[in-house]
Amino acid sequence: MTVLGEYDCIEERMMKRVESMDAKELFNYTEKWYAHLFSVTLPQDRTREMGYFKRLKSVYGSDAGLILKWFFNSYRGLRQENGGFAKMQMSWWTSNSKWWHDRLLDEAREQTSKERRARMVVVNEVSDGFVRAGDLLARFS
Repeated sequence: MTVLGEYDCIEERMMKRVESMDAKELFNYTEKWYAHLFSVTLPQDRTREMGYFKRLKSVYGSDAGLILKWFFNSYRGLRQENGGFAKMQMSWWTSNSKWWHDRLLDEAREQTSKERRARMVVVNEVSDGFVRAGDLLARFS
């Protein structure tokens, strides 16, 4: 299960959360995920691709990172197309795919909401009228 509230393997390597990454860092995050999943580097004209991520960041703000994180952690770099699955292409991040970005964002927000509700259940678990400190520490550490 994807846990959006925690660091993924690429965020750990970059030592930064996707929500606080700028467009260049989001581009690097995408490159690193692609190499991690498929063991190849993306052929690219960096100027054009940087434009995709600048636009993504300007439209979605900090949610741009959440969209990318959800895509790579949940879909593993694949998208269903023409009855099969295709590996990610940089063109998927252009403005022509806004409908798809919106869908990913909706899914990521739903997952984030589920994670928050799950944490609230832990906080609301009560024993003899009190929340057990050990339960809270275990859940949030």
